[in-house]
Amino acid sequence: MLAAIFAHTLAWAAFLFFVLSPVYQAESNSVDLQTGLTLIEVNGYKAMPLILIPVVVTGVGTLAAFATGWGETLRGRLLWGSTIVLTIYAILVFTSVIGIFFVPPLLGLLGAALIGPEEPAPKARGYR
Repeated sequence: MLAAIFAHTLAWAAFLFFVLSPVYQAESNSVDLQTGLTLIEVNGYKAMPLILIPVVVTGVGTLAAFATGWGETLRGRLLWGSTIVLTIYAILVFTSVIGIFFVPPLLGLLGAALIGPEEPAPKARGYR
């Protein structure tokens, strides 16, 4: 399931972008200096769960896509469930700064759900 891996990778990329990249501009009145601030520097660690939700949800979807021995019904439900949860989350945060960054992982997870869970490879029979 490349689509599930792709979705999870994009969710991690968005997470790292918000943790490490300056997305806010701050100006100092005393000195004419502009510095970039990250989402965590501006909002504190309370913003961490908001950007970790897509990583966790796509992780569940990716695990469901590749898990063997869980049964196809459970794997399909987990994959579709994580897609629905990420869709609702993306709609709720779409109007904020971070919302648009979680649309690509959503599309990847939707593609994985439409393709369906990875089928386990048939076991080779040994000849004696």
